[in-house]
Amino acid sequence: TFIPDDSTQDSSIIDSRILEDDHNVAVVYHNPYDNVVDLAHLFFKRCLDANVTPYIVTKKTVFKWQEGFWTTMKDIFDRDYHDKFEEAGLLEKCGGNLSHLISDAATMQLIRWTDGGFGMAAHNYDGDMLTDQIAQVHRSPGFITSNLVGVSDDGSLIKEFEASHGTVTDLWLDHLDGKETSFNPLGLVEAMIGAMQHAAHLDATANPNDSMKQEVNEKVKKFT
Repeated sequence: TFIPDDSTQDSSIIDSRILEDDHNVAVVYHNPYDNVVDLAHLFFKRCLDANVTPYIVTKKTVFKWQEGFWTTMKDIFDRDYHDKFEEAGLLEKCGGNLSHLISDAATMQLIRWTDGGFGMAAHNYDGDMLTDQIAQVHRSPGFITSNLVGVSDDGSLIKEFEASHGTVTDLWLDHLDGKETSFNPLGLVEAMIGAMQHAAHLDATANPNDSMKQEVNEKVKKFT
């Protein structure tokens, strides 16, 4: 239902569904895309640092609301990063431009591109599947971590690390209920290293004249 800001105007039903039984579900998407700009810069900078070719993954052929994700990523790439990637020789594999992959195609390419050399930006669900798949292809599911990235009011990056795909909360609640749980120790170590590296970076950035904090930051960067 669309409700106009002007209260004197009538509301109107854009679409309607009749839920006939308990198995029927109505889903409403609200995608402001207010974080895509920050995601784009973070993703492209990481690809440049790692010297890999970037790809954008969506299912926009079916989910039309994902079109804005691709459009925003491409606009930022063309404006701020195309020349840098071209100069680094990272666009030769994708025809000289940022490439879009339908999620189905991306899953197939992961099996083919076993030599690596690429990065993929996707929506949350596609990202979960792609990371699980590539970890399995390389026999390393134990090293999967989930990193949630945001921006604080002062513009600094906020990062949250966990072993994989939002499992920590569920496991903790099971533990509180007295249920037996199991956890991936390798994934936890990877997540802890990421958290320590980010904490050291924030500390060093906030204290640029503190030589000890700068030294700690440099040491933590080398943790593997």
